[in-house]
Amino acid sequence: MSLVELMVAMAIGLFLVGAVAAIYVAAANGSRASTLESQMNEDASLALEILQQQLRLAGYSDLDAKGERKFRGVGARGCDGGFSDNTADQDFDAMACSTASTGPDAIAVRYEATLLNTQPVTDLTTSVLQPANCSFIGISAWDIGAGVTIPLADNRYYIAADGNNDGVPTLFCKGKNGSPTSGGFAAATALIPNIEDMQITYAVTTAPSTDLLHGNRIPRGGPSWWWPQAFCSAMEI
Repeated sequence: MSLVELMVAMAIGLFLVGAVAAIYVAAANGSRASTLESQMNEDASLALEILQQQLRLAGYSDLDAKGERKFRGVGARGCDGGFSDNTADQDFDAMACSTASTGPDAIAVRYEATLLNTQPVTDLTTSVLQPANCSFIGISAWDIGAGVTIPLADNRYYIAADGNNDGVPTLFCKGKNGSPTSGGFAAATALIPNIEDMQITYAVTTAPSTDLLHGNRIPRGGPSWWWPQAFCSAMEI
């Protein structure tokens, strides 16, 4: 084999190796992009499923010995642009909406928590099962007013950058645990990463008459209320 033939053979070989490498890199990048897209779709679906489950529970209450609802308060409260302080240990009625209405929305959901409508956890002190909040921390029964003491869930969902995950926008939740030593709330917990935005709309009707249950009324401002017929939430990943 002459030197020219050897060089031609080497050039052809290098071309083939380069072509195979290019095909491999393209296929690997395509597979990675497909995997990431699938993961983001799963994250969004899970976030929507969590909110759907919570909103269905909004305002739920068991009955007392007289056949009356134990919890008669507002079941859900949402704010365009989020709450003024998403992580504050504030009472439900004291929460204020952010003045910037262009950011991700936030919503708080209340209902009587039970071992059936939450994921039960074991109290490390008493070894007794407790209903859990959105952070999977047990909720102790607490006085919700009028002498009623029940494990009332108060879960607040919002979007924020996760400082423990390179600032990735994440769906967070801060939930009531009923403990007076912690202000009644557990620390906020990152639930699902890669959720950049959350927009919630409400289908509402006119205010109900006074003799109807009002567990799901939404504050409109002032003394008047909206009665939500449906919630619609959208996630941006």
